[in-house]
Amino acid sequence: MAATAGDASISVSFAAPTSDGGAAITGYTASCSASGVSRTATGAASPLTVGGLANGVTYACTVLATNAVGSGSASAAVSATPAVAAKPPAPARAFTTTQSISDGAQATRSPSPVWR
Repeated sequence: MAATAGDASISVSFAAPTSDGGAAITGYTASCSASGVSRTATGAASPLTVGGLANGVTYACTVLATNAVGSGSASAAVSATPAVAAKPPAPARAFTTTQSISDGAQATRSPSPVWR
């Protein structure tokens, strides 16, 4: 099992259990908890994305499988800390200026790019 942090979310990836208890698995529940706050996501297959999480907080995440017999035991926990993705730097911007010269001719110059 693995947990991959996103912006206010964690994607939990997992493999199906080796035993289904005699009945086909009908779904999975991923739970991520921290400081008494728990969020869940359900679905039919991996990965499951648990949203509504606070950025900068480390969550312990588990998965359990459900079938007609009931829910299985939760997996061992894995941890992840959601965070806002870093923004890439703005691209350089080049510009060109045109000036009129006293006899009506025009001159063009291109200064160095401006970095932001």
